Amino acid sequence: MIKSVVVPHFVGDQREFERLQQVLAELGFRAGEGWADERGKGSPHVTGMGAIELFQGQAPVEAELLVEVDDVGRALEIVRKHQLQCSRELMQTHWDSTYFVVELGAKRIAFFQFNQQSRSEPKAA
Repeated sequence: MIKSVVVPHFVGDQREFERLQQVLAELGFRAGEGWADERGKGSPHVTGMGAIELFQGQAPVEAELLVEVDDVGRALEIVRKHQLQCSRELMQTHWDSTYFVVELGAKRIAFFQFNQQSRSEPKAA
């Protein structure tokens, strides 16, 4: 069910954004598919089943952790079965995915599925 885990990290300064990209590359993260639009830009850095996604501008989703799943509807069923609080249910993103957000105390976890089946790399945010 779980395909990847993404930790989004806001970086407001362009030089810091570029410096962190270099550091993560030297640490062994590989560059994922980045994005840029009128809302902002992002640069995922992938390892194993997870990624750190640096972004500027608008956050991709209002959550501290993003979990890519192969069936977002099934993930929502499981969350409902366990009576967890959802702040958003099956919303569409501007980056062509469907997601919902679970409230876990003060933390929010977004579960998402790309609408394009050919996608396999984490993209957060």
